[in-house]
Amino acid sequence: VVGYVGRKATYKVGLIPRIVSLLPPYYRFKFAGGNLDDDQLCDFYNSCHLILVPSPPYAEGFSLVTVEALACGTPVVATDSPAIREAVNDYAFYSEYKVEGLVEKIKWIIENYEDAKRKALEGRKYVEKNLNWDKTAAMNLKLYKELLQT
Repeated sequence: VVGYVGRKATYKVGLIPRIVSLLPPYYRFKFAGGNLDDDQLCDFYNSCHLILVPSPPYAEGFSLVTVEALACGTPVVATDSPAIREAVNDYAFYSEYKVEGLVEKIKWIIENYEDAKRKALEGRKYVEKNLNWDKTAAMNLKLYKELLQT
């Protein structure tokens, strides 16, 4: 099961019919909009083999979907974006913003699921250690104090 979470922006979901046409018929897609609570969202991530984040490289800022999926230990296929790479380092499976590259990564994860899951679980540890609200708040507070002193 390949999951997609978020707005149905044309530049993202417009790729999905082309991706589906290149995958075996037994691959399924699931969509979740922005109306899920935290528990429902976690259940959604855990019900998928991977989450797809097909954004043009500079269209995506900090990708909360990527971080949330990794926090649940779910592998992520994302377009190679500086912002996503900065957020989760090499714990996502990156591709160019091309249908063929995304399909290749999706197939690899499904065919090598144990290895992909292991990488996602390492990503979970990274997210838990480096991307939590307390740490983010402390970093922001430090920055604000530094700015007020100048």
